[in-house]
Amino acid sequence: MLCILIKWEMKHILNLSSNFLCALAQSFVGTWSYGQTTGDEILGTWLNQEKEARIEIKRSSATYSGKIVWLKDPNDPDTGKPRLDKHNPDSKLQSRQILGSELLYGFVFNQDKMEWSDGTIYDGREGKSYKCYRSLNPDGTLKVRGYVGASWMGLGKTNIWTREKN
Repeated sequence: MLCILIKWEMKHILNLSSNFLCALAQSFVGTWSYGQTTGDEILGTWLNQEKEARIEIKRSSATYSGKIVWLKDPNDPDTGKPRLDKHNPDSKLQSRQILGSELLYGFVFNQDKMEWSDGTIYDGREGKSYKCYRSLNPDGTLKVRGYVGASWMGLGKTNIWTREKN
């Protein structure tokens, strides 16, 4: 009887030890992968929420920017010519084509918050620029939050972008 009790106790101690070791290993792996984030995970081509445009995000030195590299409808239905940035408040930019234009600029990766912030997003449909931050969701999609004032004030809009597969 004593042998059975000792075997039972040892089995549970070993199970507890292996569970503890697994949990400990997972925490190190999680910490290691979190610590290895460089900010470049955002690089590549993304499809916007409406699936009307593809935006290529690049890094230049310490900042990240993005430009439109594909439009579902690249031509203006009224003129049949390439869509222009006609709503831009700067009259000199109203004649530039939307396709190829930069709409994300000045983003810096903040490793503590795991987001790209301090940037600006330009909405060519309205001709307005907004403060913006971006972060990767656990499912690999990109949360893009444009806002007025402070982000926590709720004066803004959040979109979810999907990474394009090459």
